[in-house]
Amino acid sequence: MKKIVFFDTETTGLRKEDKITQLAYSYIQPGKHIYGSFSSKPKRVTESVLVNPEILISPEASMITGVSNSTVKNLTTFNKTSEYKEINLLSKDKETYFVAYNAPFDVNMLSKDNIELKKSQIIDLYRIAKHLYKNETTTDRNGDTIPLANNKLQYFRYLLDFDIDSSFLKLQRDYGLNEVQGHEALSDVLVLEHFFNLVKTIIIEKQNDEEDLEISSDLDWFDIMLDLTSKPVLEPNITFGNVFEKGTNFNHCLNTTYEQYGRVKNGFDYLDWCSENLSLSVDTAYSIKIHFFNNLINGKIPYNHKFLKYINYGLVFETDIDKINQGLNIINKPFEYHSSLQEKFISSMDKQYNENVDKELGDWFPALFQKRYVEHISS
Repeated sequence: MKKIVFFDTETTGLRKEDKITQLAYSYIQPGKHIYGSFSSKPKRVTESVLVNPEILISPEASMITGVSNSTVKNLTTFNKTSEYKEINLLSKDKETYFVAYNAPFDVNMLSKDNIELKKSQIIDLYRIAKHLYKNETTTDRNGDTIPLANNKLQYFRYLLDFDIDSSFLKLQRDYGLNEVQGHEALSDVLVLEHFFNLVKTIIIEKQNDEEDLEISSDLDWFDIMLDLTSKPVLEPNITFGNVFEKGTNFNHCLNTTYEQYGRVKNGFDYLDWCSENLSLSVDTAYSIKIHFFNNLINGKIPYNHKFLKYINYGLVFETDIDKINQGLNIINKPFEYHSSLQEKFISSMDKQYNENVDKELGDWFPALFQKRYVEHISS
């Protein structure tokens, strides 16, 4: 039986040497089943512990969390707590899955204390929210429709009015919290679990809408969460540079011209330059390449050999047979070329992982998850 652990950490800061000051987690312990009946009922386990990180907490971190050096100076270290022992034990259970918000950060912090979570059993609700809410809008104070401001957990808490939701209030009672305070680990775990339940409902409602999820509808909601954790997010709008206004649709940018230094230039040439020269997030880099691929196979951008890289990249991630064939026809390649590209991509992600595994988690975490996603679609 799957066990889902919701967890969060608070830390001394965001530097490479920073460590945990607080860990909180919650899960449902299944009841014991003996001879066809339960000998004990399922129960909720909720834990939170403040610890001495043995390094100074930055003023910036204390400003956010309220945890100061004086708060923790007489406390025990993390690795001597019962919570450390329990989370370490849970990490070795093949049926336990861990849910976090911006998981690479929390997973990395645990790894500094030699708790290694299985990467295949991590659900990152931040990435799932980016998928599900990327096209959503809200209303500003003037009544105008605008894109969501960000994808932070507390933003969704107030955007979606968690605090007046009866299920959220019940969960708060189950957690034993009188007050829900942002950037306090146990409060954040409560908000995380409620948002998880909300996202689960959304996924179940949309399971038959492949266009929305860009995921096969033959998966159950839990497997969809695992897949959305590993799949890069196809961003609809540009979020960088100064040629096009931020928020402009990628397809518009690719299919228009702009004037610079008295010359008319193609939008697709600008985005090609950005792809090659700017330091972009994994999702933004992915988005440029996939939008390029789609516009090339639709004939909206004239193909030339320098755009082969976008055809190749699009073929790695594409699951629609018609689109795959369109891409192969442009470059005059047989269908076997498609699977060979996926094999090479998986190999390159392995190499990227191995080269960066001793560095900060952010360097290799995206490679590992992209590999996992391409392995799934190629099978």
